[in-house]
Amino acid sequence: MHLALERIEICQEDEPRYEFCRDADWWKENISCGEEGIEPTRVVAVASSSSLESEFKERAERWEQETAVQSSPGAKFLHRDYQSIIGMGKLVIPLILTRIETSGRDWFWALEHIAGVNPGKNATDFKQARRAWLVWGRQNGYLASKP
Repeated sequence: MHLALERIEICQEDEPRYEFCRDADWWKENISCGEEGIEPTRVVAVASSSSLESEFKERAERWEQETAVQSSPGAKFLHRDYQSIIGMGKLVIPLILTRIETSGRDWFWALEHIAGVNPGKNATDFKQARRAWLVWGRQNGYLASKP
């Protein structure tokens, strides 16, 4: 088989012209280019604690409702709202811990992935795991200590 290779020449005048931010890492640092593409401007996103709490509550309630009859851990833990809550990071640890005090739902997988520890790993049942996480939360300042 013989392939014919053609030489393709591109004229500089025919190339598209783009203007880019001078800082090639703008996308890593929440920087966006101005309209002219010349001066980068910083974008700061600040989430208020009440908006975080309300988003958490909405997603947690929907997750609990939609997975209430699921027996598959994969279906529960890969649910879009559960994953979104994990993505909220350490700011939601107190919210999750408060929720497990009143809810009988399994938030332990999310806590372990957010916190990077598992104080309930040696628990033999749900109550022991819950107790271990609540003690950990109080010891680490995520929950107020009980009187």
